Amino acid sequence: MPAFALVSTPLTLREAAQSTGILVGAAVRPSLFSEAAYTATLAREYNLVEPEDAMKWWTLRPDAGNFNFHEGDEVVRFAQAHNMKVRGHCLVWDHDNPEWLAQGHLIPAQLSHLLQEHITTVMKHYAVRSSPGT
Repeated sequence: MPAFALVSTPLTLREAAQSTGILVGAAVRPSLFSEAAYTATLAREYNLVEPEDAMKWWTLRPDAGNFNFHEGDEVVRFAQAHNMKVRGHCLVWDHDNPEWLAQGHLIPAQLSHLLQEHITTVMKHYAVRSSPGT
């Protein structure tokens, strides 16, 4: 038997992780999805993606009255197309908040309402878009 016949194709990181039930992922930027090498590497090597900034408050909610799910939805669509899981960003964080929130001089009742509205809206939005295994 030739020596080269004993050499097997190495597993990708994704294949190795999946064979042991491990999730391995990367933080992603939807603005880079147009780069073929970037998306090919993500799809080949990872079974999970996390939006780097696409689900942070300053991106999802540029002002108090409007939500913009476009970038986060791009991450979810990419993950679904490549049979990947998505780990969303935390819903409340101590920094990287939009200026309108950070400098809003809100009273506790207003802040409580905004937090409840934000968390509920984001969770409902992505619960509808989720599918088993995503």
